[in-house]
Amino acid sequence: MSNVVRILLSALLPALASSVLRAEGAALTADEYLRQVRDRSPAIAASRAARTGIGLKAEEIGMVYSPLFNAGYTFYDDRKESLSLFSPERTRSDSWSLGLSIKWLTGTTTTLSYGLNYAKLFYAPMPPGLPFGSGLLPPDVSYDARPSLTVSQSLLRDFMGGITNSGVQKVRRAAAAGEKAETYRGMSLMFQAEMAYWQLALARRTVEFKRNSLERTIRLKEWTERRANLRLADSADLLQATSAVKLRELDLRMAQQDEANAARQFNTFRGTDGSDAPESLEDIGDRLNQTPADIRQAQERLDVQASREALESARLASDETFYRSLPDLSVFGTVVSNGHGTDAVGANDSAMEGRWPTYTVGVAFIAPLDIFKLSRVREGYNLDLTSAQEAFRKSQLEAGQDWSNLLARWGDVQTRIGLAREILKIQEERLASEQKRFELGRITTYQYLTAEEDFKSAQLTLLRLGLERISIQAQARMYNAGYETNERR
Repeated sequence: MSNVVRILLSALLPALASSVLRAEGAALTADEYLRQVRDRSPAIAASRAARTGIGLKAEEIGMVYSPLFNAGYTFYDDRKESLSLFSPERTRSDSWSLGLSIKWLTGTTTTLSYGLNYAKLFYAPMPPGLPFGSGLLPPDVSYDARPSLTVSQSLLRDFMGGITNSGVQKVRRAAAAGEKAETYRGMSLMFQAEMAYWQLALARRTVEFKRNSLERTIRLKEWTERRANLRLADSADLLQATSAVKLRELDLRMAQQDEANAARQFNTFRGTDGSDAPESLEDIGDRLNQTPADIRQAQERLDVQASREALESARLASDETFYRSLPDLSVFGTVVSNGHGTDAVGANDSAMEGRWPTYTVGVAFIAPLDIFKLSRVREGYNLDLTSAQEAFRKSQLEAGQDWSNLLARWGDVQTRIGLAREILKIQEERLASEQKRFELGRITTYQYLTAEEDFKSAQLTLLRLGLERISIQAQARMYNAGYETNERR
């Protein structure tokens, strides 16, 4: 008898301790657990940061159309040897410039600038007898103001934003693909976290079943032992019952190890360590008793959306390379309003009158000469486009097949759950009948243990089917981007 007590205690104490801890802990629903995962998981935090970073970095390319401010200052001091009597011995100047430029969606670049030059000339003293000489020299201090407007337009490569806009949209589409792919990865992590919750719930129920089975088998062994001592049972029955106790003890220990592993995975997803998960979880059996809503496809799966964006990015990259291989013809024009005076105010007022303008117009042509290398480069980008097209087709095909399989599994698991319920009812009635027969000595211990094992197996099968149904519902939620991965505010 002492050996039986020792076996029972050694098998039950770890399970009882974990049960006490869970009884003391608060109830934790699946939705509450997923909120913990969303707020605490390092993997979800990394995915969220990566997704946000992709979007923010993509804004850089749009700055090509943002206005640019430029300013400059130049100091000049020339002390070279004079070449004539009227040349200054030294020239010192300061130049300031301010400008604002912007590129438009049409490929037009507009620059508005303002420049102011200050010059001071140092002349040698005029020889005696040339009193009129100083009147022939420029003033020793002068200011020049130059407000200007420049407009340039590409007529080939960047006409209506050809090469520039293709490059901008290429980067934005690539960023959109990255964001959607990262969002899908976050959804996958949330799906895995939800399954970790239900796998731990199933593992705990399995431990409970194994523990109850061990308790029943120990009681059966004690009863058989008493019958054997009274010569009412064969020794083979006692050996069978003793072997069953050992087997049930082994099953319980294995189930407890599975529970510990499931608890570690459960904690990992919510950013904690160890296998201590004291909260009580929802019962899969309760979920089984609920009537589930049919799964529906609400949108295109995120990985397919990401592949579509990647395809558009590859198409725009091919367009950009086409524009880059073209020659370029551009026209430009500049108008400068000049103003001169012996002081800055006077020079500026003179420039604003617009009486002394300078006009400049021009045309520029540039053409690449290594057309063979350009042809190979374009071929490379076209192959990228072909690859992206095939990858998109592949993602569409896989997503369609996955959804079809999900629908087939959904219908199948519903049917199997119905059959499992019928089997469980039959096994329950069978066990009750076999127990009465066993007590009357009409069947062997092995036959009774077999009936009990079949009943236990039917219970676990139903719960596993419940887990499968939950898994299918969770996959459909992930397919439809139904998980929330943003941090709770």
